[in-house]
Amino acid sequence: MASPPPPGIYVPVPTFFSKPSSNEPTPPLDLATQTKHALHLAKNGIRGLVLLGSTGEAIALTEDDRRSLITHIRQEMNGAGYKDYPLIAGTATQGVGDTVKLLQLSKEAGAQWGLVLAPGFFATCITQQGLIDCQLASSTVHSMSHDKFATFTGLGQQLLPVLMVGGAGAIDGLAAIFPRTVVKLYEFVKACEWEQARKLQEVVARGEGLVVGHGVVGAKEGLRRILGFESECRLPLKAGMSEDVWRDWEEVMGELGEAEKT
Repeated sequence: MASPPPPGIYVPVPTFFSKPSSNEPTPPLDLATQTKHALHLAKNGIRGLVLLGSTGEAIALTEDDRRSLITHIRQEMNGAGYKDYPLIAGTATQGVGDTVKLLQLSKEAGAQWGLVLAPGFFATCITQQGLIDCQLASSTVHSMSHDKFATFTGLGQQLLPVLMVGGAGAIDGLAAIFPRTVVKLYEFVKACEWEQARKLQEVVARGEGLVVGHGVVGAKEGLRRILGFESECRLPLKAGMSEDVWRDWEEVMGELGEAEKT
Protein backbone atom coordinates (compact mmCIF):
# COMPACT_ATOMS: atom_id res chain seq x y z
CA MET A 1 0.00 0.00 0.00
CA ALA A 2 1.21 3.54 -0.78
CA SER A 3 2.23 5.83 2.06
CA PRO A 4 -0.06 8.68 3.18
CA PRO A 5 0.87 12.25 2.24
CA PRO A 6 3.46 13.71 4.63
CA PRO A 7 2.03 15.64 7.60
CA GLY A 8 1.78 19.41 7.39
CA ILE A 9 -0.27 22.16 5.78
CA TYR A 10 -1.70 21.64 2.30
CA VAL A 11 -3.57 24.18 0.17
CA PRO A 12 -6.63 23.42 -1.94
CA VAL A 13 -5.50 25.78 -4.66
CA PRO A 14 -7.92 27.70 -6.86
CA THR A 15 -7.62 27.14 -10.59
CA PHE A 16 -6.47 30.34 -12.27
CA PHE A 17 -8.18 31.49 -15.45
CA SER A 18 -7.31 34.43 -17.70
CA LYS A 19 -9.82 36.68 -19.43
CA PRO A 20 -11.31 34.99 -22.51
CA SER A 21 -10.82 36.49 -25.94
CA SER A 22 -13.84 37.47 -28.02
CA ASN A 23 -13.94 34.06 -29.73
CA GLU A 24 -13.48 31.95 -26.56
CA PRO A 25 -16.65 30.68 -24.88
CA THR A 26 -15.02 30.28 -21.45
CA PRO A 27 -11.93 31.62 -19.65
CA PRO A 28 -8.81 29.57 -20.50
CA LEU A 29 -6.38 28.18 -17.95
CA ASP A 30 -3.74 30.64 -16.78
CA LEU A 31 -0.89 28.23 -16.16
CA ALA A 32 1.69 30.98 -15.66
CA THR A 33 -0.19 32.44 -12.68
CA GLN A 34 -0.95 28.92 -11.43
CA THR A 35 2.79 28.23 -11.32
CA LYS A 36 3.66 31.54 -9.62
CA HIS A 37 1.12 30.84 -6.88
CA ALA A 38 2.28 27.24 -6.42
CA LEU A 39 5.90 28.33 -6.03
CA HIS A 40 4.90 31.09 -3.61
CA LEU A 41 3.20 28.48 -1.43
CA ALA A 42 6.12 26.05 -1.55
CA LYS A 43 8.59 28.80 -0.66
CA ASN A 44 6.50 29.73 2.38
CA GLY A 45 6.33 26.30 3.98
CA ILE A 46 3.27 24.69 2.41
CA ARG A 47 3.82 20.91 2.40
CA GLY A 48 1.80 20.12 -0.71
CA LEU A 49 -1.00 21.16 -3.05
CA VAL A 50 -4.49 19.85 -3.61
CA LEU A 51 -5.31 20.50 -7.26
CA LEU A 52 -8.71 20.28 -8.94
CA GLY A 53 -10.84 20.06 -5.82
CA SER A 54 -14.03 22.01 -5.20
CA THR A 55 -11.95 25.15 -4.57
CA GLY A 56 -10.27 24.46 -7.90
CA GLU A 57 -13.61 24.60 -9.77
CA ALA A 58 -13.08 21.00 -10.85
CA ILE A 59 -16.66 20.67 -12.05
CA ALA A 60 -15.90 23.28 -14.74
CA LEU A 61 -12.77 21.56 -16.06
CA THR A 62 -12.40 19.13 -18.94
CA GLU A 63 -10.14 16.10 -18.86
CA ASP A 64 -7.69 17.97 -21.09
CA ASP A 65 -7.69 20.86 -18.59
CA ARG A 66 -6.97 18.46 -15.75
CA ARG A 67 -4.12 16.77 -17.57
CA SER A 68 -2.58 20.06 -18.68
CA LEU A 69 -2.73 21.62 -15.22
CA ILE A 70 -1.27 18.68 -13.29
CA THR A 71 1.44 18.06 -15.89
CA HIS A 72 2.43 21.71 -15.96
CA ILE A 73 2.61 22.10 -12.18
CA ARG A 74 4.64 18.90 -11.81
CA GLN A 75 7.13 20.00 -14.45
CA GLU A 76 7.44 23.51 -13.03
CA MET A 77 7.86 22.34 -9.44
CA ASN A 78 10.53 19.84 -10.47
CA GLY A 79 12.28 22.51 -12.49
CA ALA A 80 12.29 24.92 -9.54
CA GLY A 81 13.95 22.37 -7.29
CA TYR A 82 10.82 20.94 -5.66
CA LYS A 83 11.23 17.44 -7.02
CA ASP A 84 8.49 15.03 -5.94
CA TYR A 85 6.62 17.87 -4.24
CA PRO A 86 3.34 16.38 -2.95
CA LEU A 87 0.43 16.86 -5.36
CA ILE A 88 -3.02 15.56 -4.51
CA ALA A 89 -5.50 15.63 -7.40
CA GLY A 90 -9.23 15.97 -6.90
CA THR A 91 -10.99 13.05 -8.57
CA ALA A 92 -14.46 13.31 -7.06
CA THR A 93 -17.28 11.92 -9.19
CA GLN A 94 -20.52 10.12 -8.42
CA GLY A 95 -19.36 6.83 -9.95
CA VAL A 96 -16.55 4.40 -9.22
CA GLY A 97 -15.63 3.95 -12.88
CA ASP A 98 -15.31 7.67 -13.58
CA THR A 99 -13.31 8.17 -10.39
CA VAL A 100 -10.88 5.39 -11.30
CA LYS A 101 -10.45 6.96 -14.74
CA LEU A 102 -9.58 10.35 -13.19
CA LEU A 103 -7.24 8.70 -10.70
CA GLN A 104 -5.33 7.07 -13.56
CA LEU A 105 -5.23 10.32 -15.55
CA SER A 106 -3.95 12.22 -12.51
CA LYS A 107 -1.24 9.65 -11.78
CA GLU A 108 -0.01 9.73 -15.35
CA ALA A 109 0.08 13.54 -15.24
CA GLY A 110 2.23 13.59 -12.10
CA ALA A 111 0.02 13.55 -8.99
CA GLN A 112 0.97 11.08 -6.26
CA TRP A 113 -2.44 10.92 -4.53
CA GLY A 114 -6.10 11.35 -5.41
CA LEU A 115 -8.87 13.00 -3.43
CA VAL A 116 -12.09 10.99 -3.76
CA LEU A 117 -15.60 11.64 -2.52
CA ALA A 118 -16.84 8.91 -0.20
CA PRO A 119 -20.44 7.88 -1.02
CA GLY A 120 -22.14 8.74 2.27
CA PHE A 121 -25.39 6.91 1.44
CA PHE A 122 -23.45 3.63 1.16
CA ALA A 123 -20.97 4.43 3.93
CA THR A 124 -21.79 1.33 5.98
CA CYS A 125 -21.16 -0.91 2.96
CA ILE A 126 -17.60 0.15 2.16
CA THR A 127 -14.25 -0.60 3.79
CA GLN A 128 -11.06 1.41 4.22
CA GLN A 129 -9.06 -0.81 1.87
CA GLY A 130 -6.96 1.39 -0.40
CA LEU A 131 -7.54 4.57 1.63
CA ILE A 132 -4.39 6.14 3.06
CA ASP A 133 -5.66 9.52 4.24
CA CYS A 134 -8.87 11.47 4.68
CA GLN A 135 -9.98 15.09 4.94
CA LEU A 136 -12.45 16.16 7.62
CA ALA A 137 -14.66 19.03 6.48
CA SER A 138 -16.90 18.81 9.54
CA SER A 139 -16.91 20.93 12.66
CA THR A 140 -16.94 17.76 14.79
CA VAL A 141 -13.55 16.47 15.99
CA HIS A 142 -13.06 12.99 17.44
CA SER A 143 -9.94 11.21 18.59
CA MET A 144 -8.27 9.47 15.67
CA SER A 145 -5.70 6.80 14.90
CA HIS A 146 -2.99 6.84 12.23
CA ASP A 147 -2.48 3.10 12.20
CA LYS A 148 -3.91 2.84 8.68
CA PHE A 149 -4.15 6.36 7.33
CA ALA A 150 -3.55 10.04 8.04
CA THR A 151 -6.35 12.48 8.86
CA PHE A 152 -6.30 16.11 7.75
CA THR A 153 -8.84 18.72 8.74
CA GLY A 154 -10.37 20.72 5.91
CA LEU A 155 -10.86 23.71 8.21
CA GLY A 156 -7.98 25.78 9.51
CA GLN A 157 -10.45 27.03 12.11
CA GLN A 158 -9.90 23.79 14.02
CA LEU A 159 -6.24 23.09 13.32
CA LEU A 160 -5.10 23.34 16.94
CA PRO A 161 -7.64 20.84 18.37
CA VAL A 162 -7.24 18.47 15.40
CA LEU A 163 -3.48 18.28 15.91
CA MET A 164 -3.98 17.70 19.64
CA VAL A 165 -6.02 14.54 18.95
CA GLY A 166 -3.59 13.11 16.41
CA GLY A 167 -4.42 14.82 13.14
CA ALA A 168 -1.72 15.06 10.49
CA GLY A 169 -2.39 18.64 9.47
CA ALA A 170 -4.81 20.65 7.37
CA ILE A 171 -5.98 21.15 3.82
CA ASP A 172 -6.78 24.80 4.32
CA GLY A 173 -8.15 27.42 1.94
CA LEU A 174 -6.97 30.45 3.93
CA ALA A 175 -3.39 29.19 3.55
CA ALA A 176 -3.67 29.98 -0.17
CA ILE A 177 -3.52 33.65 0.87
CA PHE A 178 -1.57 33.50 4.14
CA PRO A 179 0.64 30.38 3.91
CA ARG A 180 3.28 31.40 6.45
CA THR A 181 0.64 32.20 9.06
CA VAL A 182 -1.11 28.83 8.89
CA VAL A 183 2.24 26.99 8.77
CA LYS A 184 3.34 28.99 11.81
CA LEU A 185 0.21 27.89 13.68
CA TYR A 186 1.00 24.28 12.81
CA GLU A 187 4.57 24.71 14.07
CA PHE A 188 3.47 26.38 17.32
CA VAL A 189 1.23 23.41 18.13
CA LYS A 190 3.89 20.83 17.24
CA ALA A 191 6.36 22.69 19.48
CA CYS A 192 3.80 22.85 22.33
CA GLU A 193 3.95 26.65 22.33
CA TRP A 194 0.36 26.84 23.49
CA GLU A 195 -0.11 30.55 24.14
CA GLN A 196 1.22 31.57 20.73
CA ALA A 197 -0.84 28.81 19.12
CA ARG A 198 -4.01 29.88 20.90
CA LYS A 199 -3.65 33.52 19.86
CA LEU A 200 -2.87 32.71 16.25
CA GLN A 201 -5.64 30.12 16.04
CA GLU A 202 -8.16 32.79 17.05
CA VAL A 203 -7.09 35.09 14.20
CA VAL A 204 -6.99 32.24 11.67
CA ALA A 205 -10.46 31.12 12.73
CA ARG A 206 -11.90 34.58 12.09
CA GLY A 207 -10.11 34.98 8.78
CA GLU A 208 -11.22 31.56 7.60
CA GLY A 209 -14.75 32.95 7.35
CA LEU A 210 -13.81 34.64 4.07
CA VAL A 211 -13.23 31.28 2.39
CA VAL A 212 -15.92 29.35 4.29
CA GLY A 213 -18.56 32.02 3.68
CA HIS A 214 -17.69 33.05 0.12
CA GLY A 215 -16.03 29.92 -1.24
CA VAL A 216 -13.96 30.14 -4.41
CA VAL A 217 -15.00 33.75 -5.02
CA GLY A 218 -13.77 34.77 -1.55
CA ALA A 219 -10.48 32.93 -1.99
CA LYS A 220 -9.84 34.53 -5.37
CA GLU A 221 -10.76 37.97 -4.07
CA GLY A 222 -8.26 37.60 -1.25
CA LEU A 223 -5.58 36.40 -3.65
CA ARG A 224 -6.20 39.39 -5.92
CA ARG A 225 -6.29 42.07 -3.24
CA ILE A 226 -3.55 40.75 -0.97
CA LEU A 227 -1.10 38.88 -3.23
CA GLY A 228 -1.92 40.35 -6.63
CA PHE A 229 -2.87 37.06 -8.28
CA GLU A 230 -5.68 37.84 -10.73
CA SER A 231 -8.13 35.20 -11.91
CA GLU A 232 -11.46 34.87 -13.62
CA CYS A 233 -14.01 32.19 -12.69
CA ARG A 234 -15.86 29.86 -14.99
CA LEU A 235 -19.64 29.94 -15.06
CA PRO A 236 -21.78 29.64 -13.06
CA LEU A 237 -19.34 31.44 -10.75
CA LYS A 238 -18.40 35.07 -11.26
CA ALA A 239 -15.22 36.54 -9.80
CA GLY A 240 -15.31 39.77 -7.86
CA MET A 241 -16.59 41.11 -4.55
CA SER A 242 -18.07 44.52 -3.86
CA GLU A 243 -16.22 47.04 -1.72
CA ASP A 244 -19.01 46.91 0.85
CA VAL A 245 -18.65 43.15 1.28
CA TRP A 246 -14.84 43.27 1.34
CA ARG A 247 -14.91 46.00 3.98
CA ASP A 248 -16.28 43.46 6.46
CA TRP A 249 -13.03 41.50 6.10
CA GLU A 250 -10.45 44.28 6.04
CA GLU A 251 -9.71 44.26 9.77
CA VAL A 252 -8.94 40.55 10.12
CA MET A 253 -7.14 40.48 6.77
CA GLY A 254 -4.91 43.23 8.15
CA GLU A 255 -4.20 41.18 11.28
CA LEU A 256 -3.33 38.16 9.18
CA GLY A 257 -1.14 40.31 6.96
CA GLU A 258 0.86 41.42 9.98
CA ALA A 259 1.18 37.82 11.16
CA GLU A 260 2.41 36.83 7.70
CA LYS A 261 5.30 39.32 7.95
CA THR A 262 6.69 38.06 11.26
